[in-house]
Amino acid sequence: MHILVSLLGAVGMAVFILWRIQQAAYLAREVADATGNAKGLFRRWRWRRKVNVSPIDLIDDPREAAGVLMIAVAQADGRISDAERRVIVHQIKTFFGATDDQAEALIAQTEWTVRDGIDTAEIMRRLTPLLQKTTTQVQRGQLIAMLKATAAANGKHDGMVEFDIGRFAKQLGAGA
Repeated sequence: MHILVSLLGAVGMAVFILWRIQQAAYLAREVADATGNAKGLFRRWRWRRKVNVSPIDLIDDPREAAGVLMIAVAQADGRISDAERRVIVHQIKTFFGATDDQAEALIAQTEWTVRDGIDTAEIMRRLTPLLQKTTTQVQRGQLIAMLKATAAANGKHDGMVEFDIGRFAKQLGAGA
């Protein structure tokens, strides 16, 4: 009888140990799932922050910022004319040392950036801190000259664009 009781005790102990191992495995899976959900939540949160940001706010290259500004100035009166496009390409090649292909690629990228039709003054306001940090006084003066050349490309006089460029020059500290 004592052998039967000890055998029953051993079986009971084995069942108890197996049950505890199963519970530990279940708990480990739950912890892993919770960790995965937390990582996914963090990734979704980071992605939403990037998605909800304007492409203009993601610019970190002063050359791209200059391209965006020239396109915005050219688009201020509607579509970009051939004369404005030629002036922009010339400015990019002259001041950035770009090839024709690089200039066209930059123009395509910057046209996509300003596709939402944001006001020229608002674009200038958003890009001012970047340009103040990443450009020299001489480069800022060149940027203002590039914007003025783009604005004058059609031969039309747009007082609002000229006013925006003048205010932008003062904000940059480049003079008008």
